[in-house]
Amino acid sequence: METIRPIRSSTTSLKQSPIWSLALLFVLLGLTGCRQFDQTSGGSAPLTAQAPAEPAQIAWASDRAGNFDIYLMAGDGTNVRNLTQHPGNDSDPQWSADAEKIAFYSDRDGNYDIYVMDLDGGNIRRFTNHPAADTWPSWSPDGDKVAFVS
Repeated sequence: METIRPIRSSTTSLKQSPIWSLALLFVLLGLTGCRQFDQTSGGSAPLTAQAPAEPAQIAWASDRAGNFDIYLMAGDGTNVRNLTQHPGNDSDPQWSADAEKIAFYSDRDGNYDIYVMDLDGGNIRRFTNHPAADTWPSWSPDGDKVAFVS
């Protein structure tokens, strides 16, 4: 049986947590703007994310069915599938390192918690069970842990 361990930040140890550092980085980048230097002109331009040429599959959250669910489609836009099909709101799908699982957060049990499911939408299991809202999951590079904001 595989074990995936959560990494939680708490208000008592917020300054020591990796989540705090990441959140601070996002705030600083948002305040200062993220720019790249152009060696040809000597100027700078806003930094933009570079996506792979054509991913094999894309996961995203959409409210096209009336509430937010997690969807999956082929990289060319075909074969769109609703993976979660639940009346609760499911959001922020994150691929595991081996691309076999997707972590997401949902209020399907009355409070936002982290859930993990197989790539086909099966075997959905609650990963956290905490009275605070647990959101924004992020897999460790080895796929052994999930960090999240709580």
